[in-house]
Amino acid sequence: MQVIMSNKIHLYSNAFLEALAKVPAEDWYRNWPADRTIMLSMTSKEIRNIINIMCIPAIVHWKWKFWSDPNNGSTEVKLNFIMTSLQLQYNLYLYKITTLVLRCCDIQIIVKKLAKVLKKCPMLEKLDLQRNKINTEGAVLIANSLKKCPNLLHLDLYINKIGDKGAIKITKLLKLKYCPHLSYLNLSFNMIYDKGIEKLVKIIIESGNQSLNDIELSYNRITEDGVINLMEMLKKCPNIKYLNLCNNTIGLDEIEIIAQRYNIDFHSLYKIRKHSYP
Repeated sequence: MQVIMSNKIHLYSNAFLEALAKVPAEDWYRNWPADRTIMLSMTSKEIRNIINIMCIPAIVHWKWKFWSDPNNGSTEVKLNFIMTSLQLQYNLYLYKITTLVLRCCDIQIIVKKLAKVLKKCPMLEKLDLQRNKINTEGAVLIANSLKKCPNLLHLDLYINKIGDKGAIKITKLLKLKYCPHLSYLNLSFNMIYDKGIEKLVKIIIESGNQSLNDIELSYNRITEDGVINLMEMLKKCPNIKYLNLCNNTIGLDEIEIIAQRYNIDFHSLYKIRKHSYP
């Protein structure tokens, strides 16, 4: 069973539902059209106590239907509504969010607000920000906030504009003092060049992180020099099982030849991941 809050927040627990059934009607209110959003009153001590005690995991996923509905206002209005809704929940359940998915919604417009939200999510395990036009500055803000998320497992920044500097900042999250369990990192389509790859590889090798096993770097600006660095990374980090380098400025045949120098079967890795994108 589930309760839907703030458009797509799932709180899973029969005990939680039973407790909510006992909450007086005056402790509920609606601030969005019927069947769209139900929010809890910040004044309800009973609700606050229930959530604080049970520590219920939550999934926040704003669906495309919400973004495509013109009745919900402009992009900026919708973004501000989302951030306001999340910020209002700091003392209730936001810090228990384990998954946050915000795709294709121009989040760069309010990336500073998003950064503040992320700082309040220490239990976050998955963050998906695909196709949001996030630039270098935005990536830096997000990376700084995610230092407060030691449980992070999955970070997806597919199709943004973070560049070398942003990629380097994001990769530093792999350090054991920040996100030691991060296993999936998608930096594809982010205008990353060889210089960025060189520093990225150094950070990964020196981080001592044994959790990372999947890196997506396709559709960037990586040449032979970058590939050589990445093969060195694979040699020194056996925990990395999947590396996607398709559609860079070097052909896959050339990549496989370089991989053979390091006794790495890159072709098999590529075949596994070549259809990985949504």
